[in-house]
Amino acid sequence: MEHVNFTTDQLLELSPSELVTFFQEQIFGIEYKLLFDLLKCSPSPVVRVLVRMALKCKESAKPFGYSLGYAERRCLVISNVSRRKFVRRVYASAPLFALDLIRERYPDYTAVRLAADLVPSKKRKARREKFVRRPSEMGFRISMIRWLAAELRFKDLDPALYHRYCNRIAGYQNGLNLRLPVLITVVYSGESQEYGFPWNVTKFRIDSFVALTKRVSSFDKLDAEWASLNRYGR
Repeated sequence: MEHVNFTTDQLLELSPSELVTFFQEQIFGIEYKLLFDLLKCSPSPVVRVLVRMALKCKESAKPFGYSLGYAERRCLVISNVSRRKFVRRVYASAPLFALDLIRERYPDYTAVRLAADLVPSKKRKARREKFVRRPSEMGFRISMIRWLAAELRFKDLDPALYHRYCNRIAGYQNGLNLRLPVLITVVYSGESQEYGFPWNVTKFRIDSFVALTKRVSSFDKLDAEWASLNRYGR
């Protein structure tokens, strides 16, 4: 893209609508120095808004897609914000003479406008970031229900397995509703023993316990290892 051979004085002679057309056609060929000089020298608020938009488009390497109407509305918003800030500063420092002092800058300013400008603006509530918990941080039963539901939805299962998954989902949901403890049965050398966990235990904790049962070969070692892990907060 060739650089545009325009001077600041030539751009100052353009009307806002002509400047919009110029930016739409030549945004990638304009030098930053020319835009900054135009921003510094132009007395028109609308032109300054247009130049800031052009700088934004040039920095992001995007075409100039703003209209003159949008720039004028943006300029009006900036003007109103600037006026309200000035009014509130003056009223805070000299409430009795505020109207006279404000009329030195805004001759047509009225008491009705003063009352309106002093009304606190509604602050936009900070948007809370959406927090998505990982499956390992959810309850064991909730994680299993989600996993089974995904299997049912996205896989072509044979009827027997399909009904088995449905029964498991119903069982997990019943345990959640009644807040029943999660029971894990461990078998060593033909002997079985049940271990109970809170109804809302995480999947990570259950997975850790199951992995431990596979590393040891007796209930005594399992109890000792599990107690050691819990003692150190793992």
